Amino acid sequence: MPIIETQETTELISPCRIVASERTEQTENILSNRYRQVSLGNFTYATIRAKGYVILDFGKEYSGGIRLLCSVNSPNGYVETRVRFGESVGECMAEPGEKNCGNHHSLRDFRITVPFLSDIRFGSTAFRFVRIDNTDDYDLLILSAYATYTHCNAPQTGSFVCDDALVNRIYETAHHTVFLNMQNKMIWDGAKRDRLVWSGDLNTELLSVYYTHGFVENTRNSLTFCKETTPKGQWMNNIPSYSMWYIINLCDYYLYTGDREYILENKAYLEDTLRLLTGCIDENNQIDVMRGPTDENNIAAYFVDWPTCADREQSKIGVHALMMIALEKTLKLYASFGWNGEEWQTAYRRLSSFPLQKTTYKQIAAFKILAQGNKDADDVNVLINGGANGVSTFMAYYIFSALFKSGKGEDAMNMMKEYFGKMLQVGATAFFEDFDIAWAENCTKLNEIPRDDKKDIHGDFGKYCYEGYRHSLCHGWASGAIPFLCENVLGVEIAEAGCKVLKIHPDLLGLKKATGDFPTPLGVVHIEHESVDGKIKTKTIAPAGIQVIVESR
Repeated sequence: MPIIETQETTELISPCRIVASERTEQTENILSNRYRQVSLGNFTYATIRAKGYVILDFGKEYSGGIRLLCSVNSPNGYVETRVRFGESVGECMAEPGEKNCGNHHSLRDFRITVPFLSDIRFGSTAFRFVRIDNTDDYDLLILSAYATYTHCNAPQTGSFVCDDALVNRIYETAHHTVFLNMQNKMIWDGAKRDRLVWSGDLNTELLSVYYTHGFVENTRNSLTFCKETTPKGQWMNNIPSYSMWYIINLCDYYLYTGDREYILENKAYLEDTLRLLTGCIDENNQIDVMRGPTDENNIAAYFVDWPTCADREQSKIGVHALMMIALEKTLKLYASFGWNGEEWQTAYRRLSSFPLQKTTYKQIAAFKILAQGNKDADDVNVLINGGANGVSTFMAYYIFSALFKSGKGEDAMNMMKEYFGKMLQVGATAFFEDFDIAWAENCTKLNEIPRDDKKDIHGDFGKYCYEGYRHSLCHGWASGAIPFLCENVLGVEIAEAGCKVLKIHPDLLGLKKATGDFPTPLGVVHIEHESVDGKIKTKTIAPAGIQVIVESR
């Protein structure tokens, strides 16, 4: 089974705008100069006088640092300088502690010494904006400034293009979001913070990577890392539901790759995890994670997503449904290998017999629909009511998918456009750790200096671990538009492990046409759909070894 090995590569990105400056001269030269070499020659520098500053805009969010080609007018031969990175203008202007601003998981605010005729690189975080302050008494001269954009070298072989420009932009931004998190040959949750591998966050990210880059080593490496850093008998990432997500991720991995050897290597660990979880089914056939190694005070004991985590009783419903999904996928995996899955079938039947209560949360209603396979009118109404209100970035894919499975595909498409479209309206170039559409009312955009008469879209919102400027504005779990569009508009269904058989069920959801490429371990499958006289005409091109079956919905 071929797997695409990846390496990190670095591009130099020039700034496109001066956001603001004080006590400076000729800062426009930073935008026009493209020299990558300092010299004693007669260059035109931008000058930052003592106690002056400049804020640079690099146009979109990147992961990496900055490279400065500088000189100084100082008898000491150096100038003391402060550098601040920001995912928003407000963040790069904030002082430590202001609106929860700080160096969380990566340095974004620090002081450096800039020497005479220097070419220096520093920083490793996610940012769009950089503020450079001259904290010295002598002039800082800048010839050129570049973002050092560090990213995975895996080519994008998957695509989605349709006749709706907003949908295309959402897809592209979702890809940029997950791509910035393909780091260290793994997949992070956030490019600025946390920069960690979280099993639950991985589910949407893995699907997004499969659909855009194919079978890259980051996917398998991330699964292995989660396993190797979680001892037997412990919850993955110290969150019970994240052990459920590990099971789902492993099953999805096999369906996409057909990598039998990897499943065999991990079977014993899989079964240990399953037994840890099924041991938490109580006498009422309800999941009770307190029967496992769970801290009662852990806010994530029953974790669906951040917006629901404070409501433990409702979150229990979502985690119960998630366990049903994990067991259902396990049974399909066992059937593929011809293994005896009676133990897991019994657990699934027990959980299925427990009557799940009603919910007011879209996330939990979605899990109920996906787990039970029914279209309970109350759950469907919870999903539809209020449009994009109540959607979260982590759960967006599952909410939209549940709506689609309930026969409300166009509602899902409109909700996706409303939710992610609002983020784009406030200046997002990557999708956030969390987002509420109400935040977009009367706020300054990410590329604007915060004002007293408006809310700061970055600094004034957020909850739990992501208050204010600590909030990650590039979180890989927010890439759910990618699998939603590929699975439901392009209609890709993997019918045999390793993508050897694909079923295509097109549904344009109000679009007139859509085209995409689906990268498989056997090559790229090209798909085209167009609505003609009320019917969808489909064209596919597949490499040898893949059978494509086109079926109407």
